Amino acid sequence: MEALHVEETLRILYRLQQVDLELDELSEGEGDLPTEVEALRQKIETLSASIAAEEEKLHALRESRAGSTQAIQDLRERVRMLNERLRTVRNNKEYEATTNEIATAEVDLQTMERSMTTFNTQEANYIRDIESLTRQREECTREMEEKSDTLSAIHDTNADEVSELRAAREALQAQLNGDLLKRYSHIRSAYNDAVVKVRKGACSGCYRALPPQTLVEMRRLEQIFTCENCGRLLVDEEIAASMTAV
Repeated sequence: MEALHVEETLRILYRLQQVDLELDELSEGEGDLPTEVEALRQKIETLSASIAAEEEKLHALRESRAGSTQAIQDLRERVRMLNERLRTVRNNKEYEATTNEIATAEVDLQTMERSMTTFNTQEANYIRDIESLTRQREECTREMEEKSDTLSAIHDTNADEVSELRAAREALQAQLNGDLLKRYSHIRSAYNDAVVKVRKGACSGCYRALPPQTLVEMRRLEQIFTCENCGRLLVDEEIAASMTAV
């Protein structure tokens, strides 16, 4: 690389760094709101799934109870008919057989009637759970809407500034080659300040002293250097000092 080209590239990198830090600052103004809104959205989805599951159980229970209600009616009718038959039996054998059928039907009827109490208890529990989950969902929805409105207000306030910074960022990125831009992005995934000054012979990111040979070679502006300790891109302090915020 020619010295002029290296110096200009370093200036572009440093400007890009300044723009990104300003965008970070604006994003930090949102605090934990984006995370909180997303967490509430996920909680609402979970609550909705739980409500749907409970409603499905309630529907199945009511269908089962309807079947049991019909079975009870059929058993009562059977007991009535058996009692009618009992009055017309012609011998002891028929009488005994009929009374046995009546006894069996009445036992079945009692069992079915007891099950209706269980159905009613389960139905009350399902309804209670659905109402509780619904209240929780409504509370979460209100909270999410309030936080979303606050977040939207912050976005609206910063919209023009963010738009300008993003435009500046795109323009600066267009001036850098793809490999260098990837390096910058990769470093920035670890550190917000991917591009740092060399101050008093040391990396101002991790404060590790640089080898004297590296300092000498940096002044020649023949290549771009990174800190051997933290990996940040290095800019000579004089170049950084000459820069103004974008």
